[in-house]
Amino acid sequence: MTKRSSAVLVLAIGTALAVSGCGVTGAPPAAVAPFSVLVILGGGSGGFSGQPAAGVVVTVSPSGGSPVSQTTDATGRANFYSSPSGTYDVSAVPPSTLPAAALTIRDLNVATTGRDIVLVLVHGLPSDQTPPRTISGPFTGAITGRLVRQDGSPQPGPDNCSSSSASCHIPGNAGIVTYTGLFDDITDASGNFTINRTGMSNERPAVTGSLFGGNWDGMGGLGSGVVGLTHLYFTQYAYDPAVSLVGGTLAYGDFQMSSVTGSLPTALDSEGQSFLAAFNGGGTVGFSVTDLFLYHAIHSQDLWLSEVYHDTGVTSVTTPIPQISTAQSVYWYGLAFAGALATATFDFTGFGLTTTYLTSGAAALNVSFLPRPGTPVVGAANPPAISWAASSGATVYEVDVFDASGNLVYYAAASSSLSVTMPAALPSGSYTVVVYANDSFTSADYIGRERLRPTLRARGGLLRPGDLRFRVARRDRAQLARSVDPVRQALRAGGALHRPLLDRTPFSNNDDRWSWSDEIAFTR
Repeated sequence: MTKRSSAVLVLAIGTALAVSGCGVTGAPPAAVAPFSVLVILGGGSGGFSGQPAAGVVVTVSPSGGSPVSQTTDATGRANFYSSPSGTYDVSAVPPSTLPAAALTIRDLNVATTGRDIVLVLVHGLPSDQTPPRTISGPFTGAITGRLVRQDGSPQPGPDNCSSSSASCHIPGNAGIVTYTGLFDDITDASGNFTINRTGMSNERPAVTGSLFGGNWDGMGGLGSGVVGLTHLYFTQYAYDPAVSLVGGTLAYGDFQMSSVTGSLPTALDSEGQSFLAAFNGGGTVGFSVTDLFLYHAIHSQDLWLSEVYHDTGVTSVTTPIPQISTAQSVYWYGLAFAGALATATFDFTGFGLTTTYLTSGAAALNVSFLPRPGTPVVGAANPPAISWAASSGATVYEVDVFDASGNLVYYAAASSSLSVTMPAALPSGSYTVVVYANDSFTSADYIGRERLRPTLRARGGLLRPGDLRFRVARRDRAQLARSVDPVRQALRAGGALHRPLLDRTPFSNNDDRWSWSDEIAFTR
């Protein structure tokens, strides 16, 4: 499988934001010692902090050498007067007065990281203590119109929803209109729609955005697969690539749809099939959900246009897709979840997440999943040691420890190592640990970045296995998509999982794969 180099947004830390530990003011060089670590606070409920973290104990452990510890000063910097010459580990333990998680990064090398590094700690600063973001030139505007079918009749909206919201984005509840892929509305009984675009800045690179409309009522592969169908899709659509909405209300008029005639094959590869097969038996079957997106224009967000279901008996699905041109480097990609589907209750628990890309000329969108890491084993000591078995193909592991309230208290990254020892003892209490595996990054990619794995807002901004649990309604197919709505909301524009790690640099059948272990409880 062709892999790409990781290309997420890199946190840029200017040297003018840091001062050395020598009492120098102004904007001196970032470091004056042989080895220096700058520790800053990352995101909390109020957004990214970026403030220096004082009083953090930083320990550098050279391979074959003795660990050396320093405490960060008021500028967040810890200076070391000797430097590792090759591979090393680094840890950071915040003081009890700082609501941030401790961190360990293993398997680093000076040749890769350099001798002046940045560590970003997850910080849970309450929102009422964080200055609100000020939007420059807040924008207000609306688009009104009527969505009509190919035959000219109005396309009505929901018939069994309590409100016109994204939760009605299900088969049978048609009439969805989206502006820029971010603002949308469900049509009323007469096909009318009103899209309000508010709260975003006028400081943007384009004055236009795309307008998309469709009737999400297609269900394919009826009678096939473990849920009785294989894909959901739009049967008609309308698309205007450049609609201007700057400073006021736009009366668009009739927005007429035409039949969907395009198609896109999706294929579950051998690794994906093996991943699902591991869940077959004991009252569960392996099952995956892939949402298909079109990144269609640089001035708009991507469009979510189909959903595909795979199991070990359904490995290839061709779904209808709107025939929107993919010129000028725009492309399709898929976001896929996989895990165990309980045959009695149809509860689904996810254990794998893959982002996979398609460019023109590829025969199908490849869906694959990374083998899961082994169940973590927690030692009896305090600080505890945590070990796990390897995931074939993984290039980095992230270890997360949560307290009884679901707060992250520790996380670590390792590439070749299969164990970590927490840098500080845990207070008495109950905890859980999860190990995540990925095949696009290394532990060095955690330098200067807060997190790499995908996140959900549902639990303190952290993705945990329980967050990917939903019920699939087998008998009532019209409610199938409603049952996966908690995950779908995270996938939609503005959702926490929307376009994760998307670098807008597509490579054919290239992917970014995450998988994770069971969540293991332990006490101290």
